[in-house]
Amino acid sequence: MRYISCTFFLTILLLAGCSKWNLEPKTIKSATDPGTGTTATSLVIFGSKDKKVYALDATTGAKQWDFITNGGGVGGVDAVNSSAAFANGTVFVGDFAGYLYAIDAQSGARKWARLSSGSRFESSPVIGNGLLYIGSNEKWISAFDIATGDAKWRFSVGDKVISSPAFVDNIVYVGCNDTKVYAINSANGTLKWSYATGGYILSSPTIVNGLVYIGSSDKKLYAITSADGKLKWSATLPSLVNSCPIVAGNTVYVGCDDKSLYALNATTGAILWKSVATGNFVGGSPTVSNGLVYVGSGDNKIYAFDAATGATKWTFATNNETYASPVIANGLLYMGSQDGKMYCLDAASGAKKWEFATGDQIYATPLVLTNGAVTGDYPSISSVVN
Repeated sequence: MRYISCTFFLTILLLAGCSKWNLEPKTIKSATDPGTGTTATSLVIFGSKDKKVYALDATTGAKQWDFITNGGGVGGVDAVNSSAAFANGTVFVGDFAGYLYAIDAQSGARKWARLSSGSRFESSPVIGNGLLYIGSNEKWISAFDIATGDAKWRFSVGDKVISSPAFVDNIVYVGCNDTKVYAINSANGTLKWSYATGGYILSSPTIVNGLVYIGSSDKKLYAITSADGKLKWSATLPSLVNSCPIVAGNTVYVGCDDKSLYALNATTGAILWKSVATGNFVGGSPTVSNGLVYVGSGDNKIYAFDAATGATKWTFATNNETYASPVIANGLLYMGSQDGKMYCLDAASGAKKWEFATGDQIYATPLVLTNGAVTGDYPSISSVVN
């Protein structure tokens, strides 16, 4: 099975069409480049399968710090596919060893580390009301106190949770490999409703205007009413829908394993356009910014499409599959590849600004902080709401 960065998170992991931040990030001091002593006012933070979390200068790509996921000295080192969440000057990620980490965003110092799961975290966390919500391959969704890492509640499901949760109006929404979409009360972990699709779910939900949009391996994109879990519409596509949808205006964009990106009417589910076929699965999650839709493909490329027409604006070739998801901030695109590199491109032209090599594949969505606050346009897989 291919595992998509649905989160990822970036953990950081969020919704389209809203103008305010859900995480209420507080200002932190700028990181200092250990080699030059200069100050980076904007950071790109992400995890890698090389078992590290990195912070880079968003302008130059220079490394500011890296954090090794060794359980804070009490556990095993393991990979970070989870995208990072951010709150109160702190970055939160999970790893393949079942640890959750709270890392100081300025220095990269560990605040706490907890063995929280008996299995992998491939889901990415989201934060709301002082709690971190995340799914586990141990077949549950759980809430943890962001100050201490203490578990507050756990909701058991029928299979692995690779989908990353969304937090809206005190409800946690998430997909599961048991075919279901769950809506869970964020305060106490009780079930509000569940909806069964026809296949396992790797896609992560987007909630906009009272509808939960999510894909399934049954080749459908679903729109489900957030209040009661009733089906509003479903659209059948030619192949698996593991990509995480994003809504901009009245259009929902989603990738498909038939190698194309789709735009659908968010109210009716009618297909508006289909992009030219890429060379492989479009399993990553698209991001919309300034009239363009950005997405990666298994053909090693990053694509920019016209959001209104689906026309290809530019492509950029990496050296391996690109199932991570892009972030657009300050006119730049940041995206990881399975070639182990984080790329920074001009968002308008696709021209490369810099690249940074880690030691292994990158699935996580990056987090961009400017002057200590989250900035940019994000895919729905990230735990950021923009």
